[in-house]
Order: sequence, then C-alpha cells, then structure tokens
Amino acid sequence: MLLLLLMCLVSLSFVVKIFIYGKHIYVFVYGLISALFVGLMYPLAIEQSKTKISDWLSDTNLMLNISILICIDVMIQLAFCLLSVKIYTDEKVKKKTLFLCRVLGFLPNLTIFPTLFGILVFVVFSLPGQSFSLIAWSFAIVIFMTVPLLSFLVGRILSTKEIRFELLFLLNVLIATLGTIATVNGKTAVEGSNYMDFKSLAFFVLLVMIGACTGFFIYRMKIKNIFNSKTY
Repeated sequence: MLLLLLMCLVSLSFVVKIFIYGKHIYVFVYGLISALFVGLMYPLAIEQSKTKISDWLSDTNLMLNISILICIDVMIQLAFCLLSVKIYTDEKVKKKTLFLCRVLGFLPNLTIFPTLFGILVFVVFSLPGQSFSLIAWSFAIVIFMTVPLLSFLVGRILSTKEIRFELLFLLNVLIATLGTIATVNGKTAVEGSNYMDFKSLAFFVLLVMIGACTGFFIYRMKIKNIFNSKTY
C-alpha cells in the first residue's frame, strides 16, 4: 500500500512538473518518451514474477540504492522550485541562475521510469493469455494520451504558478518521506553500542562550526554590499 501511494505521488509530481515547464512540445515529448519506455521494456517485464519482486523488496542493498535515487530526484525538483521562485520574485536574476533553472526544469522525475516499469509488470500479469507485446504497446498508447491530458487538466485546476510550485514542492517532500520509509525495508533501528568515537564527534562539531562561521561571514558581506549600494 505504501509503495502504491509512493507511485501515485511520483506520477502526479511528474505530470505537474512537465506542465510547469510551460511548453506544449515538452509535454508531448515526455509523453512520447514514457510511451516508448513502456513499449520497449516489455521483454524485461515479462521475465518478472511475484517471487522475484518480493526478493527485490527484501533486498536491503537494492532498497537503499532506490532510496538514493529518490533523494537525488527530490533534490533536483526542490532546487527547481526554489530557483523558479527566486526568478519570479527577484528583480535582477543572474544568467547562470536562469540557465541552471532551465536545466533543472528540463529534467523530469527520474523515479517515473521505475514507476512505469512497475505498473507495466502489474498490467502484464493482470491480463494472462494475451500477447505481451500487444498489452505493452496498448498500454504505451494509453500513457502517450494520458500524460498530456493529465498535464493540461492539472493546468486547468491549478490556475496560478504559485500554487503549482507549492504543490510540486509539497509532493516531493512527501515523496522523500514516504520513499525513506518504504525503502529502508523496515530496518530503522541500529544496534546499540556503548562506544563513542570522540575524535569523529569532535571533527564533526568542528566542521559544523567552520561551515556556520563561513556562512555567517558570507551573509554579513552580502548585507554590507547591499547596504553600500543603496547608500551610494
């Protein structure tokens, strides 16, 4: 149930993200990419089974790798949201900020492809006795039509850019939370120990203090430069 909810959130985040980018051709291109991915992955999908999937879900190392993928994907989407808000609110925006925002906006949700593969496996095994290629490519056509339709529907429901960015941001926060819970395989506790590595602790505290002092110094310099520019 948790994985199903996570897949729904990833799909919704994908649809919202491709609409936010604001170009119709972008929506259709990623709808086509998603459809081709589904159609071309059916030879691998038919090799799966419930037993193999259960083995994957019980593989701690694999789940941790998926967790890393989810974290990277979430960081990309959150960075895109923050940069976009900065661009819409600031009067002057640097060119490198615009370029980075466009690059992040062009990148879709990376986790949409494992999600599509999981849905494809479910669809294939839900229709026994049918041609695997027919099922896969029929599902691909459905994906190709559904992605643009849902994207434009989201655009109609979410009329303002602020709401779209806020929804995308909140969706990815939920994805990060549920992804962490779903991929740790229930092993959230660690074995207790009475040993404490004081050298590592001291190094960590020192590193935090250096980072905090550096950030505070940079912040004071920026405030000083802004004050001087306004004064003169």
